[in-house]
Amino acid sequence: FCLSRGLGDVYKRQEQEALRQLQDVHTYTRIQHLPDNMYFITKITAIFNKHNKQNKKLLLYFLQPTQSNNKVNNVQQEQSHPKIGRFYLTIKIHKEPIIGRPIVATIESVTYFISSHLDRELQSVMKALSTYLRNTNDLIIDIETNPIFNTLNELNALYTADIKDMYPSINIADGLSLLKVAIQEYNSTVDINKQIHTEFIIDLAHFVLTNNYFIFGKETYWLQISGTAMGTPFAVTFACIYIGQLEKQLFKILQHNNRLPIYYRRYIDDIFAIFKNAHDMQHYHNTFNTLRQGKIQLIITHTGKTVTFMDLTITINANNKVDVKIYQKPQNSYLYLPPSSFHQRHIFENTIIAELKRYKLKCTNASDYEDIKIEFYNRLLTRGYNTNYLNTVFDKSTTITREHIILNLISKRYKTKEYNNDKPLVFVTTNTPLTRHLQFHKILEPTPELQSNSLCQLLFTKHKGSYQPITAHRRTKNLKDQLTQSTYNHELKTLTNKQQY
Repeated sequence: FCLSRGLGDVYKRQEQEALRQLQDVHTYTRIQHLPDNMYFITKITAIFNKHNKQNKKLLLYFLQPTQSNNKVNNVQQEQSHPKIGRFYLTIKIHKEPIIGRPIVATIESVTYFISSHLDRELQSVMKALSTYLRNTNDLIIDIETNPIFNTLNELNALYTADIKDMYPSINIADGLSLLKVAIQEYNSTVDINKQIHTEFIIDLAHFVLTNNYFIFGKETYWLQISGTAMGTPFAVTFACIYIGQLEKQLFKILQHNNRLPIYYRRYIDDIFAIFKNAHDMQHYHNTFNTLRQGKIQLIITHTGKTVTFMDLTITINANNKVDVKIYQKPQNSYLYLPPSSFHQRHIFENTIIAELKRYKLKCTNASDYEDIKIEFYNRLLTRGYNTNYLNTVFDKSTTITREHIILNLISKRYKTKEYNNDKPLVFVTTNTPLTRHLQFHKILEPTPELQSNSLCQLLFTKHKGSYQPITAHRRTKNLKDQLTQSTYNHELKTLTNKQQY
């Protein structure tokens, strides 16, 4: 794509698409000047004072972006500006005309640490939603274990849909109102020591949602005035809880009409459901689109006896049972890691076996698994792997049964995470030709005298009778990293959004 059109053309078209989206005056407004540090310090401190929060450590954590790294006096620091997010697009180059998903890179920005805190606090609220789906692995577990799937008949209809432009479409006031209801409902179901301080969290969320400042171009500043930006840690949790509350309202209407779906789950903005019949399905769809008419809109992707949902093709077979098999998009180029790639050697085998396990889990019928396995084998040959290596690796996967994979997933689903503050050290290095053959776990291994030291045992991990460091390898930047970087310092001359802060 880049070679055929030229990098200059790629960047030009990205700029045009970005400006098209930024000129939506209902979502973004251009501003001439950013608020200074004192503005944000005052706002955040006021929230703590309002709720009589004495947690100074948490306050300093939130205020990190307003603290200058330079040794300047307090007046200069207060008048300077904190770091803000950067707007960029993840480009869908297979679309014509070119389109992109808007992202605001907010790491270490003025809202980032508050947003991260909100995400941690509200994860439990999101996961308590009856419609919450972590991934398609959980859907497969439900298909295999939920008795509902043994009661299907020939009238039942499968349904998949997604929510159009979910993140920017959420009205901030409406979103905060439903978030408050969700927290209160969650608090009513848990012990008092697990309850969330509702009003404090709502005020923090309001701050994040109404202070999403970002830059695009050279000193061209913007503020998002509707919804939440993809790129802030809080975005997914907030949106999922909001849609979950709308679903609760909808289900009350459907229950009154005796038209509840037989089964219903949602992964962020992707919905999978089974209805008693096609009429109930259409009634659900139409009713959902009236809840926030003109704002939150469902788009049907598939209906009938066979549908596609994320990486699955789901079918109600002739025996009224649900079968699944792996789904791969037509645009997939199958650019698996080539054997010539500069990676640690064990990565290649682990990647192949993990993919085979995924295929085995997501194919109900053995024949479907064998078909995709053969296709995978041939695609790896095309990528440069030799038959002897592939035969050895593929043979290792034959001992793993689908039943074993499902049981292992079920055990992990109900396993409680134990958080330990005494985490061992991790030595991270960039994987380069100069370091590839260095055995860092040997180089950094403590001496015999240190092995018995309690601090050493805390910082290092015991492996094969001795304490060794955990080593990890980061990759160098590739072409994709260069093309999707969020820094864009060109002067923008075609702006039509003239609203000012």
